[in-house]
Amino acid sequence: NTLKQKSAPLKAFAATFGTKNIDEVSVRDVATLLDEYKERGQNRMAQIVRMVLIDLYKEAQHAGEVPAGFNPAEATRMPKNRVQRERLTLAEWQEIFSVAADMPRYVQNSMLLALITGQRLGDVANMQFKDIWDGMLHIVQSKTGAKLAIPLKLRCNDLNLSLEDVVNRCRDRVLSKYLVHHFHGTSQCV
Repeated sequence: NTLKQKSAPLKAFAATFGTKNIDEVSVRDVATLLDEYKERGQNRMAQIVRMVLIDLYKEAQHAGEVPAGFNPAEATRMPKNRVQRERLTLAEWQEIFSVAADMPRYVQNSMLLALITGQRLGDVANMQFKDIWDGMLHIVQSKTGAKLAIPLKLRCNDLNLSLEDVVNRCRDRVLSKYLVHHFHGTSQCV
């Protein structure tokens, strides 16, 4: 994901300044590129482009392609970005949860695990029954590598559920090592 995130700004840089030598790109050039993103309402992308170009010029300095201290991207102002997403309210979450009742059971189970544990989607999907011991759900977060032990007694009072209640809900007739799992039935007609 990091590589993908950095390739788009580099492609934009190459498309815009590909005919210039790297040491001929000015602060004004970089500012103009950033302004194009801001005019399209892509302030976060403008921030990413600026950060990638700063790194690009640091590497160019290290390789001797530009003079020491030459970094036109660093001289530009960091674009401001206001986060436009809002967190779900409990009422909104409950509405989604009630709609999920018409879906396979694992959908609601994953929502409950995410809400009570506060873990990322990938970490919820990787939770296994073998990771439960000593009254704790043990997790190694995939993004950070951080190790957590979440007590099964952890409770969400608004839902009147504990993590242990949700784990028990995940135990069903399907034999699976994962807490979040589904059953895919097949039928054959002769």
